[in-house]
Amino acid sequence: MTEDRDFRNRQRTLIRARISAYLDGKLTLNELANDLEALAIAVTNFNSDWHARYQKAWAALEEVNAVMLDEHRREPDAEDRPILESSLHKLMELADELVGS
Repeated sequence: MTEDRDFRNRQRTLIRARISAYLDGKLTLNELANDLEALAIAVTNFNSDWHARYQKAWAALEEVNAVMLDEHRREPDAEDRPILESSLHKLMELADELVGS
């Protein structure tokens, strides 16, 4: 593996690990949103189409997070869950694209 591919593989692993930690109740949605934003920013040399699709999936997650924070809720409601599930699924797929999985 090249150095760049090694880096992207580490980012893929971190993205997937952070999503898993959230799903296991070890992270809040706010922590997850912040972490996923930082991880995407670190992958600066990957293609712009990937970044646009990642941003779109992340933005849906962040919107739910913002509403929950505004409403002082700790858990997503029935309306939020399908949005989060779709966003998290897409983010996992995008993480795999970093290494061509």
